[in-house]
Amino acid sequence: MFAYLALAGLQMYGGYQQGQITQENGELQNQIANFNSQFAELDAYNARQKGSSDAARYESQVDQTQAAGKAAEAGAGVDVGYGTAKDITAANSIAATQNTLQIQRAANNTAMGYENQAVNIRLGGATAVVQAGLTASSQEMSGLMNAASTTVAGYAYSQNTGKGQLSNTGSNTGFQWSKPVADMWAAPGGDSMTAPQTAPQTAPQTALASSSGWGTSFSQETA
Repeated sequence: MFAYLALAGLQMYGGYQQGQITQENGELQNQIANFNSQFAELDAYNARQKGSSDAARYESQVDQTQAAGKAAEAGAGVDVGYGTAKDITAANSIAATQNTLQIQRAANNTAMGYENQAVNIRLGGATAVVQAGLTASSQEMSGLMNAASTTVAGYAYSQNTGKGQLSNTGSNTGFQWSKPVADMWAAPGGDSMTAPQTAPQTAPQTALASSSGWGTSFSQETA
């Protein structure tokens, strides 16, 4: 029975240990997911910063180009605030603004892609923790069920093999007495009881032929 109990204890501990390892693995995956999501968020931040920087650099180039054009036209005696020169300057300003917005929009789309990636990574980490918890519970419950089954089997085995002290000898002679037969006939006060007597058996008779050849007489065989 003690061997069964020891085995049941090992099964219970084994299930608990497996559950703990699974739970810790899920927590580790969640931590890794959180780190990766932070990197994705950093990439989103950098994408927006780059978009803003690119847009500002483009606007600066546009301003320099427009200033150089106005200076050239003014040197040629063209009034940049009137007529065709004015329309060209306005069209260039609108195009520059559109290009600037396009740069910022592209950067924002890139940043949103990184942010969505961060959300999915975090969701994967949380899912790993939940799944690890379910698997750990199943492993611990399996260990408990195996331990209970082993305990029941050990109890049944001990009941089947440990009935009474008069053990069966395994032959057709029945049970073996645990006390000598002579002690069993001792009286409670110390006087010996008379064992039951059996009737004496008569020696077998053997027929002997008489000296005359026809008569028959009987005599006892010597033991």
